[in-house]
Amino acid sequence: MFRIPYRPLAGLITLMAVLGAAHYAQTQDAKDPTDTKPAVSDEKPAKPRFVDHGDYVEDTRTRLLWQKDGAASGKLNFYDAATYAKELKLGGLTRWRVPSAKELAGIFPATDKPFTNTKYNKEPCCAGPGEFNSYWTNQVDPRLEDYAYVYQWYDKGGANNCFASKNFVYVRCVHDPVKPVKPLDEAAIKRAKELIAQLGDESFEVRAKATSELKDLGAAVAPFLREALEKATDAEVRARLESLLRQWDDE
Repeated sequence: MFRIPYRPLAGLITLMAVLGAAHYAQTQDAKDPTDTKPAVSDEKPAKPRFVDHGDYVEDTRTRLLWQKDGAASGKLNFYDAATYAKELKLGGLTRWRVPSAKELAGIFPATDKPFTNTKYNKEPCCAGPGEFNSYWTNQVDPRLEDYAYVYQWYDKGGANNCFASKNFVYVRCVHDPVKPVKPLDEAAIKRAKELIAQLGDESFEVRAKATSELKDLGAAVAPFLREALEKATDAEVRARLESLLRQWDDE
C-alpha cells in the first residue's frame, strides 16, 4: 500500500501562517469607538480662487482684478458707466474698465467672499418680489442704434441687449493683470524716503536728481510716493509725485 509521508513540521508552519494572517486582518479591521480624532490627510488645502486686496479682488485663474463692491457704482447708463470706470481709482490703481460679457461670465454669480453687494437673484426674471439686476458690459450692439449689452445677474445669467442711454444698471469694473513687483529691502526703503524728502529741496538739481533716482527704483516705491502725496502741500512736489505714479499706472 502506498502511504503519504507525514510531515508534521510543514503542517505546523502552514497553520501558524493562517492564524497569523487572520489575527492581522482582525486587528486592522478593529476600530476603537472612543477614537473621535479626524483622519489626517497629507493633502494641502486648496488655495482660494479669489484673493482679497481691500477695495478689489484678484482672480488667481485669470489674474484679472475686480472691483469688490458690486453696487458701489450705483445705477448708470452705458456711457456714464464707461466714464465711471475711466475715473475710478481703487487700491492706488487707475485704468479700470468696463468688462466684457465673457469676463463677467467668468466670475458669475460672484456671491462668495471676498465679493460684496453682488445683487444676484437666483430666480428667473421676473418671478417674485426681489430685484433683477444687471451689469454693463463694454460691448455695443452694432445692429441697432444706441444699443449695448448688459449681463443679467439673476437665474443662470447671460448677455442681453438694451438701450444704452435709457437703461440704468450697475457696473463692476475690472483691471488687467498687473506685473508682480519685487519689494524693496530695508536699505532701498531708507533711500526712497530720503529721495522723497529731497523733492522739496531748494536746489533744482537736487530735486531733479531725486526724481530720477526714484524712477530707477521702480514700481515698488509707489506706496511710499502715495503716502507722501497725501501729505504734500507744495505744488511742485505734488506734481513730481503724481508724474512718477502716473508712469507706473500707464505700464
